[in-house]
Amino acid sequence: MLAGGNPDELHDPIMQGALRVTGDVAALTATWERAPGQALARIHVLAARDLAPSDSLGRPRPGADTRRLGQLLRLAVAPTSAPGVIVAALVHGELRALDPFGSAGGLVARATERLVLVARGVDTRAVGVPESGHLELAPAYEPLVAAYRSSGRDGVAAWVRHCCEAYARGAEAGLAHASGAPG
Repeated sequence: MLAGGNPDELHDPIMQGALRVTGDVAALTATWERAPGQALARIHVLAARDLAPSDSLGRPRPGADTRRLGQLLRLAVAPTSAPGVIVAALVHGELRALDPFGSAGGLVARATERLVLVARGVDTRAVGVPESGHLELAPAYEPLVAAYRSSGRDGVAAWVRHCCEAYARGAEAGLAHASGAPG
């Protein structure tokens, strides 16, 4: 598991967080479009409920760059001609770079990425599993997060390509699951 949890242990707090956020993503789409900060806070509450003190859930950590986070949230829901996959990749990368909550950051970023894919019309039925694609590409995931943070345009471009490949693999996994095929 990318977040470090044990996928074979149902009671693992990271696994429980992943299940909670996955189950709520489609329902959060309307909230995301009118109040993205509220949707992001809800994702953190769901993801980190068993990992962080209750008084920190849904609130940016002390020292978080809330100005940059606010800019990200405004841009994430603003009208654009950019493809939804690009917006989703950038939201994921920015959330990983900012780590606004200090707990369950990767899980929050991936859940928000999925939410953007749904909200931007890429996966309107939320059947894709981008997390599965990221997991298949796991050896590149953290190095590309680091490249996103520090390597300028080339790092961002490499990150976006990685995300697009993860979305393609996640779509294949979702379709296979929906059709009942193994995989």
